[in-house]
Amino acid sequence: MTMYSVAERDRRWALACELMDAENLHALLAYGVPGAVAGPDDYLSGGPSGAIVLFPRHGRPLALTDRPTAWIQDSRPDRCAYALAAALKEHHLSRSAIGVLGLEPYPPAHDGHLLPYTLWAALLELMPQTAFVPVWPQFVQRAMPQSTEEIKALTEGAGISSAMAAALLAAAPAEAYAAAMHAAHLRGAIPEVQLTRRGSVLLAELTCWYGYRETCRTLTLPAPDPRRHPDLAREHYQSALRALRPGSRFGQAYDTAHAGLPGNAHARLRGLNPRSLHAEAGQTIGYDMLITPGMTFALDVTCDLPHGEAVTYGGTALVTAHETISLT
Repeated sequence: MTMYSVAERDRRWALACELMDAENLHALLAYGVPGAVAGPDDYLSGGPSGAIVLFPRHGRPLALTDRPTAWIQDSRPDRCAYALAAALKEHHLSRSAIGVLGLEPYPPAHDGHLLPYTLWAALLELMPQTAFVPVWPQFVQRAMPQSTEEIKALTEGAGISSAMAAALLAAAPAEAYAAAMHAAHLRGAIPEVQLTRRGSVLLAELTCWYGYRETCRTLTLPAPDPRRHPDLAREHYQSALRALRPGSRFGQAYDTAHAGLPGNAHARLRGLNPRSLHAEAGQTIGYDMLITPGMTFALDVTCDLPHGEAVTYGGTALVTAHETISLT
């Protein structure tokens, strides 16, 4: 089952065909990690995640997975290199150019949907005349702008993130993690909660997946006393938010946001849906990616305080044609 319509499927498949035409490819190969919440495979299959999707420019797509997918009728349980090579030959792609989503890491860590070495090495040996081409940046540029249906799912997820934050703030410190997780599960979302202690405070990072769309929110526990620590993190967050403008480059937006921060503050900016771009502490991956309406980003600002403490504030930003708004 999927919450997305056939029209949304057709939109995504048209973008995949556009990518193949632009890069002179005959098919796309999207690798999904088994058990993952979301990945490039479910963008084409409608979910659930964890399949190896072969999407030919001409012909019916297929998914190597042990679970049926929402949009691809041809599902096969064997995820090995031999099954993948057989599928390529079946579609007459032995001497073709194949765009691969799974050869480049999700920055900044190599922890994303990467083809395992053993599978990749075996596939290259079985298909020596096939040209496999990494196309992650080209895919990201097309997939990051969210459709009306995807923005609706993001809005729902943002509401769930707010419910997680409210549960976190209302709970006793020892029960904060469980309270946030329960709030998300109660509303049909898949959550992730990370708590980091800084002196007497906890920095909380909340992640919520709903409809395979990701929203993030960061906050401080307990909330700092405004008489002692003015809402500097929130103010700097709002200032950094204005740097995310359509038509600018990702790296330029981060440089502008970071330049406006005082010495005791630092910003982190990440591309979402799919996870892609990353800028933090002077290191930027995807500097030249063009920001367009519909893209979503996770932005947070942390202000260091005396005695090893800190205040953090952040959320999910949605770029529109006229302004960038904070969903969480």
